[in-house]
Amino acid sequence: MRKNIIWFNPPFDQNVTTNVAHRFLKLIDSHFPKGHQYHKLFNRNTVKVSYSCMNNMAAIISSHNKKVLKCDSDTSTRARMCNCQKPDQCPLSGACLSKSIVYKATVKAKDTPTKHYIGLTEPTFKTRWSNHNSNFKYVAYRHTTELSSHIWKLKDKGFSDSDIDISWSIEQRSSEYQCGSRRCDLCLSEKVAIAMADKSSSLNSRKEVVAKCRHRTKFQYDRVSPKVKPKVKLKVK
Repeated sequence: MRKNIIWFNPPFDQNVTTNVAHRFLKLIDSHFPKGHQYHKLFNRNTVKVSYSCMNNMAAIISSHNKKVLKCDSDTSTRARMCNCQKPDQCPLSGACLSKSIVYKATVKAKDTPTKHYIGLTEPTFKTRWSNHNSNFKYVAYRHTTELSSHIWKLKDKGFSDSDIDISWSIEQRSSEYQCGSRRCDLCLSEKVAIAMADKSSSLNSRKEVVAKCRHRTKFQYDRVSPKVKPKVKLKVK
């Protein structure tokens, strides 16, 4: 069975005399010792270190240009952050068109403890919110997310939709994954938020902290060869 290994790739520089890899592994040993709840996820067998090259001048200039262009596009889209017909009923308090954010859902029901769920969305939050509502409505999607599973458990206990109060908020704003980048800021922001959340009220599972980025798949080349049509033999009389 193939192990899930987390790679830490610090850039190599001859001017740096500190053994970065040794210091990093020492931090893993000190912060996640045996008996820690995350020791099975972060230890010497699951976390490895490998040095990487520094960015060249072309990569630095390209990254700077992307940031400048992104700032221009963000200022043009901030003018309209909500398209709800009733702005007072906006699920995100007038910011439902926000993109690349880490959001938090707070679930409250009578005589039950308050629960929190942290998620992310690269498109607009309203699109993700609509998907959540579909999961709450149709029982076939009850296990799509940990949030939908919790909502359906409350419904099984006799709670109706009006008895369940779900409030939404923005935990952190981030940037979407850029093709060729070594990391996804959006996924990392979500993982940090889940790791720092209160474990007694969190609905997120521990596996989400080490889950792979799913935003890279849209940039991957499909290696599956196209289906070859069978040759049709013509009978000549």
